Amino acid sequence: MPIFYYILASIAVLLLAIVIIALVRAFSFGSQKKASAVKAEPVQVSFNKDSLAAHLANAIQCATVSDLEREKIDLAAFDQLHKTLQEDFPLIEANLEKTVLAGHNLIYRWQGTNQELDPILFMAHQDVVPADPASLDQWTQPPFSGAIVDGKIWGRGTLDVKGQMVAAMEAVEGLINAGYQPERTVYLAFGQDEEIGGTQGQKLITEHFKAQNIHFAAVMDEGGAVLESQIPGVKVPVALVGNCEKGYLTLEIKASGSGGHSSMPPAVTTIGRLARGIAYLENNPIPGIPHRVQPMFETMGKHTPFLMRLAFANMWLFNGYLKKRFESAPRMAAMIRTTTAVTIINGGVKDNVLPSEASAFVNFRLSPGDTIESVIEFVKYLVKPFDLEVKISGEHPWEASGVSDPNSPAFDHLVACIKDTFGDVAVAPYTVMGATDARYYNELSENVFRFSPIKMEGDQLGSVHNINEYITVDQFHQAVAFMSAMLQRWAQARWVE
Repeated sequence: MPIFYYILASIAVLLLAIVIIALVRAFSFGSQKKASAVKAEPVQVSFNKDSLAAHLANAIQCATVSDLEREKIDLAAFDQLHKTLQEDFPLIEANLEKTVLAGHNLIYRWQGTNQELDPILFMAHQDVVPADPASLDQWTQPPFSGAIVDGKIWGRGTLDVKGQMVAAMEAVEGLINAGYQPERTVYLAFGQDEEIGGTQGQKLITEHFKAQNIHFAAVMDEGGAVLESQIPGVKVPVALVGNCEKGYLTLEIKASGSGGHSSMPPAVTTIGRLARGIAYLENNPIPGIPHRVQPMFETMGKHTPFLMRLAFANMWLFNGYLKKRFESAPRMAAMIRTTTAVTIINGGVKDNVLPSEASAFVNFRLSPGDTIESVIEFVKYLVKPFDLEVKISGEHPWEASGVSDPNSPAFDHLVACIKDTFGDVAVAPYTVMGATDARYYNELSENVFRFSPIKMEGDQLGSVHNINEYITVDQFHQAVAFMSAMLQRWAQARWVE
C-alpha cells in the first residue's frame, strides 16, 4: 500500500481520536462530584407575610439617600432607620451585641456556641440612590412611600438593597424566637455609603474586623439574582452568584501642542491626534480570555447547551471560536475582558481657535487577572505613537477582587440552599460587572459571595436605580426564608464529611 494511504489513515485515526476525546470531555463536563453539603436538620421558622412586608415598608420610608457631597446627606434619615430597626426587631436588640461605627454603620454580633469556628457574615447597605425629581410623576407609588399595593412593596431600596438588609434581620429575629443558637458566631454588617464608594462604610467596618483579627468562614453580600433568559441556550432560570467583581480605573489621556488660529491649522491638530489615539485604543481592546467564564458553564452542568459544553470542555480546540462568539456582543464581551469606555472628552473654547490641549477620560472595568498597573502600561503602549500623556484620574481606583472558589463547601451550601428555595434552577458563578462592598473583604475571607435571593420579574431588573423599584410580598417572604436556611447551613460546625 502506498505511503500516501498510510498517511491518510493516520490522519483519519488522529481525527477520530480527537472527536472521541472531545465528546467524552463534553459529556463529563460539569458532572464532577462536588463536596458534600452536609447540614443538620434545620429549624423551621414560620414568617408572617404581612409583618415582613410592613417591616420592609417601614425601612423604605427612611430616605437614607447618599450624596457625593457628604455634607448634603440627611443623617436624620439614618437615625430614623436605626430607630425603626430597634422597634421592628426587639429580639435582635436584646440578644445581639450591637456596634454603631463611625457615625451610622451597624454591626451586630450573634455569639456562637463554638468559639473555635470562624464566624460568618451577612452584609448589606443602608443607603440608597436618590429618585430623580424629574421622574417622580412616573412612579406608580412615591419612591419613599413604602406603599404596599397589589401584592407589591414599592420604593427605593426594595431591591437595592434594604430588602436584603431587612431579610437578614428577619431571619435572625425569627431564629432567635424559635430558640435557635448558631454554632458559628454570626455577624450582620450594614454600611452607610455603598452607593458612593463605601469608604466611610464597609471599608471602615473591615478595618474594625482586622483590628480584632477576625477571619470569616464565609461572607454574603448583594449580587446576582435568579433570572430568566439571561444565558443563551439555557432554558431554566439561572441563579447568578458573584464569586468576584471587576476593578475600577479611569485614565485621563491628554494631547498637548501649539494653539493658534483655525485659518492656519497643522496637518493634524491636537484634537485630531487625541481622536486618532482614542480610535486606536477602541479598536485594540484588552484581549478577552474565555477561560474566565468556563466555571460559569461548568457549574451549570446539564443545563448548559451541548455545543457550549463541547467548546468549554475542549478549550484547547475551541478557544478561538469561543472568543469570537463572546466578542460578538458588548454584554458578552464584558464577561471575558477588561472593558474600555471613553466617557468624557474636552477640548477647545471657540470655533476659530486651535486648542493647545485636548483630553479624554477613559473608564476601565478590570477583570480578575488584570491589574491597574498592567492596564496603564497597555494603554501607554497603544497611544505612544500619538504622543499622548496618560495618567490616573480620580482618587479611588481599585483592583479587581479576589476570586472565591465555586468548588468550595461554602459555595456547595449556597447552591443547595438556592435549589431548595427556588426549585429547578441552574446556579452559576459569575463576575459582577459593577461594584459592591464585598470587595473590601478580600483579606478577611476566601469565601466571599454576592447573591440577592430574589427571582426577578421581567420589569424589576430595569427598575434598580430607576423608576418603579419594587419587590413583591411573596418575593420578600421567599428571600427571608432563604436567609434563614442559608444562615443555618453556614452556621453549623461541620460543612463536609
